[in-house]
Amino acid sequence: MKKLLFCLSFIAAALTAAPFTWRSAPQGAETLVEVTVAENFYLDADFVSFDGAFVIEKPSPVEKEGEKIFPSGVWRWRVSAEKNFSVSYQGCKLAKEGEVPLCLLPETHTFDVTGGAAPPISTGSLPPEITRAKTVKSFSGAMSKKDFLAWLNDVSAPETAATPPVNWLWILAVLAGGFLLNLTPCVLPMIPVNLAIIGAEKGGKGALRGFAYASGMAVAYGILGAVIVLTGARFGDWSGSAVFHFCVAIIFGIFAFSTAGIVHLDLSRLAAIDARKLRGGKILVAFLLGALAALLAGTCVAPVAGAVLLTSAERYAAGESWGLFLPLLLGIGMGLPWPFAGAGLAALPKPGKVMLFVQYGFAAILLTAAIRYGISGVRLMRENVSPQAEIAKLEAALVSAKKENRLVVVDFWATWCGNCQTFDREVLQDDEVKTALENVIFVKFQAQDVRDGQTREILRRYNLPGLPGLVMLAPR
Repeated sequence: MKKLLFCLSFIAAALTAAPFTWRSAPQGAETLVEVTVAENFYLDADFVSFDGAFVIEKPSPVEKEGEKIFPSGVWRWRVSAEKNFSVSYQGCKLAKEGEVPLCLLPETHTFDVTGGAAPPISTGSLPPEITRAKTVKSFSGAMSKKDFLAWLNDVSAPETAATPPVNWLWILAVLAGGFLLNLTPCVLPMIPVNLAIIGAEKGGKGALRGFAYASGMAVAYGILGAVIVLTGARFGDWSGSAVFHFCVAIIFGIFAFSTAGIVHLDLSRLAAIDARKLRGGKILVAFLLGALAALLAGTCVAPVAGAVLLTSAERYAAGESWGLFLPLLLGIGMGLPWPFAGAGLAALPKPGKVMLFVQYGFAAILLTAAIRYGISGVRLMRENVSPQAEIAKLEAALVSAKKENRLVVVDFWATWCGNCQTFDREVLQDDEVKTALENVIFVKFQAQDVRDGQTREILRRYNLPGLPGLVMLAPR
């Protein structure tokens, strides 16, 4: 499972040429499809799917560390198709010593029924000026003004594909949000009841049971978040879609109205928790009850938990691996009071107006998120970005830089990328930065649709796992 932590849905890598070579050949009324997987690479079996063809026979994948893969070698499928068909797939590179595993962007390869094969969508589509240019260095993620000036001025520094720094503001906000959920109308009145169920008492045993209850919450949210983010969320592929942003806006809107009490989203009705049916010591019972309370969330907790899961998927898909742990942190925040309450230190506020303030505060935050995604969707609908025009702009900059003997600095960005907006506002608009950029040719490359073949190819070429991305090029 370790490699899954680094296998992002939106990650690109400039690796060796053609790690996956697809071929097809007619076999009577059927077609034989064959792929050669290069050494140190593998295909994720769950992501291999055919469109426009019926699969008659397929190879059996190899199971490794809980994942089904097609490792290096030759693998064959037998399909039936009456017209051109395609195969979609995603491959990864195995980690060498001192490295982490790395997964490529999803690809599509098209075949025709006569045995020929159209080239992959993104192969060989970049102009010569771009392919000949030397990559001096690259950086993925938003930098501070100080770091960007240092990166810009130190031309001799090696190429860098940096991991985005941990956003401690997000970490603290989620922890605080989890703690405040204990003060909502769905949770605060139930705290004495839950304490009675887990057998809270003064002293160390009570604190231990409270800690077990809190641990159950944290573990449940942590596992749920990891499963959803690593197996189901594809923010990296969908971030450029206006429809997707509108759908997320609707979901956050529902969460906001549910938190405010306008609509009801109560998962606790799906099952009843009866402590008498849980066997084991009181410590185990407390742990299981904490996990069940987290998963079967009430009307106040479920919308916030869902919003954190969506945010976790978004941050993780943007290359920020710390986003994977946001659901776990929410559970930790919710569990913070329980060891003290279990030990008899029940200094919690009494039910009253404070619950409504907290409840409506969460509703306002969720509604703000819904509006933000809605605005992003409108912007995307109005955008009419041509990848060909962006590539032509970069090509022209390289031609000019070659004549003037200058370097080219490229800023890859998109309107849906919040970090891109922050970097542009707080760094690129600074007068000192503008002065430093006069020494190079600066190009802003709008990588709006990461599903476009040429956009994916150029991101992969410069080893950019997410946006914003900075690349320094030397024309030749």
